[in-house]
Amino acid sequence: MIRDALEITWHDEESSGYVDVLPFDLFARVGTTKDVPHLVRGPRGGTDVARCSVRTGQLQADLDYAPYRAFNERHDMYLGVLRIRFADAARSRVIGVEWKYKGRPRFSTADVTWRRARPVRVDAPYTRGRRSAGRAPRDVTLRPGQGRFREIMLYVYGGCCCVTGCAVPAVLEAAHIDPFKGRHSDHPQNGLLLRRDLHSLFDGGLMAVHPKTRAVYFAQEAQAWPEYARVHGRKRLRSPSVGGSLASPCEGALESRWRVFARARWGDG
Repeated sequence: MIRDALEITWHDEESSGYVDVLPFDLFARVGTTKDVPHLVRGPRGGTDVARCSVRTGQLQADLDYAPYRAFNERHDMYLGVLRIRFADAARSRVIGVEWKYKGRPRFSTADVTWRRARPVRVDAPYTRGRRSAGRAPRDVTLRPGQGRFREIMLYVYGGCCCVTGCAVPAVLEAAHIDPFKGRHSDHPQNGLLLRRDLHSLFDGGLMAVHPKTRAVYFAQEAQAWPEYARVHGRKRLRSPSVGGSLASPCEGALESRWRVFARARWGDG
């Protein structure tokens, strides 16, 4: 099961209504994890990304945004340390959240509140070939890969393209690996979070992912562009930020896509 998330809402004058979305998976192990991206939701429904290092102890975790100053300032994020205190060593229940601006000596609780949320619930692996009962929401039907599915993939990949690492939400889209057949197709194992141009290449059969190595390949016509030629056969999919095996792309779905791509390009699978 993909665990719930901690949503931290800001109430200071400049950031009122913005929400940091922090999966509880980030705090599963004691230790330090560097360069962790996470989603930030705006008060009008937009999304952005912040980067931090996460130092987790038995009863608290410190998220330090200062080491990634250049990135965070480009995205209008504060620099400082967010401290989360837990009720027990399982770190499954929060009892306090504090913030300290970079260069200031003390933490404060004045500007932040928190709640537990469930942005996506996944209890079982993706089952290929299943067709869900009922119809998907209209926006998903008209624009497959967007709507709720996009929210899921943004959450799972921490708001970063799983090929390039691009963290500009406006150009990120959710791509289905197996074709859309209903709500069940919106399982995170059947999705990739891709920059818009890569999504178009993937859907057009000009890009594929090797199911075993997870290396990204492009058709010859796409390799005419240096950016794609540099990635061809060298870049591998980034792992999901949260969810582990329940979010990692389905090997069977990738293999089905790969066979079609390989036959068209090299005459074999």
